[in-house]
Amino acid sequence: MIYIQESSLEHQLNVLERISAKSSFVLILWNYPKASKQIVPLIGGKLFNQGFEAVTEYFDNTVLMHSRPLAARPSLLSYLSRFKRELERSVDSICLYSERSKHWSACSIGHEGMCLVRDESFLEPLLAAGFNASIEAPDWW
Repeated sequence: MIYIQESSLEHQLNVLERISAKSSFVLILWNYPKASKQIVPLIGGKLFNQGFEAVTEYFDNTVLMHSRPLAARPSLLSYLSRFKRELERSVDSICLYSERSKHWSACSIGHEGMCLVRDESFLEPLLAAGFNASIEAPDWW
């Protein structure tokens, strides 16, 4: 696992953009449990629970809801960066999934200031791009 400490949502989206450029992924926005709809235009208002693995767990049996899966392209991540305030208010995490998997490959957890990447082969490219990436979890994690 790669841990990337990054407090800026824009930089977190940049991490996901770099990952998505290397392979075919779908992107899912996971809403906070109390958010009733998806508020980013063009993503769609309806929320789903389609069996994808969420990165955040809530211990009160909350059923987490997410956006429809979208093709993860750099242009989509750039588009999302225009909705920083909306994302911070309603989105718990943003995850990339391999097109054939329900398990996340990389994610941004905005409120934690953390990105996670399961494939450690991304470590060197992320370090070269200037990200604070490590295979060691931060002490506070």
